Amino acid sequence: MSLARRHVTPHASASPGLAYPKASLTPDRRSRARRALGKELLAKAESKIRDFHHCQYPGCTVRGIGLVESMHLENAGSGGNPDGSRSNTAGCYVTGCKEHHRGARSVHSGHIEMEATTPAGGNGPIVWRRRETVPGDLVYVGTSRPHILAGAIR
Repeated sequence: MSLARRHVTPHASASPGLAYPKASLTPDRRSRARRALGKELLAKAESKIRDFHHCQYPGCTVRGIGLVESMHLENAGSGGNPDGSRSNTAGCYVTGCKEHHRGARSVHSGHIEMEATTPAGGNGPIVWRRRETVPGDLVYVGTSRPHILAGAIR
């Protein structure tokens, strides 16, 4: 086995003389992405505080720092929203436990769906529905109301 270093060739689309061959690697874009990510992480933290670190799925008793995650109300896809923006308000998120967010029968598996009933998004009532099989008929589970809890601490 040779320990000699391999020569790495520049990116195939790189033009001669360019320091940054891909637009996604420019310092300006990297800086903007870092700022946007900071706003998104802050919004996720705000949504968890709003929901008292409690899973909002009706009947779920999981609560606690590190036991819950922020879920997008609308699928943002990998890497952000399709229009290139990021979800940077707490209203874009709902707090859920790992089982209801990414588990075997979860939002990501398609067994659970949530819907905001007001323009306030996650700050208003959320209707939850589940299905036994995917594809299958949705069954109403219940409604969570994080906006009532948020009003209690102000």
